[in-house]
Amino acid sequence: MAIVRHSVLFRVRDLLSRVGVDGMTIKEVFGVGHERAEVDLYRGNPEGFPYVRRYRVEVIVEEGRVPALVEELVRTTRTGRVGDGRIFVLPVDEAVRIRTNERGRDAL
Repeated sequence: MAIVRHSVLFRVRDLLSRVGVDGMTIKEVFGVGHERAEVDLYRGNPEGFPYVRRYRVEVIVEEGRVPALVEELVRTTRTGRVGDGRIFVLPVDEAVRIRTNERGRDAL
């Protein structure tokens, strides 16, 4: 799972396609971290949306591919500025393709 800037989303998509990751889930998310959203004051009251917009990209790959994929994602998405995002590596205990009931690697 990677939380990335909207400006690098298409680079992430192209990278995943290039390395043979066919499927991904993308969701627009909002949050705060070290980078803060700009909020204006109007008559002493905060005005604006106090969260930063990002995209969460989720892919599932075989365990052996994870380290190389993480390195490629970092290289592709890094700008060197605060707010570049995060990558989380999570275990997947089971995968099931609902339509065919395929399981494990066959479900990917």
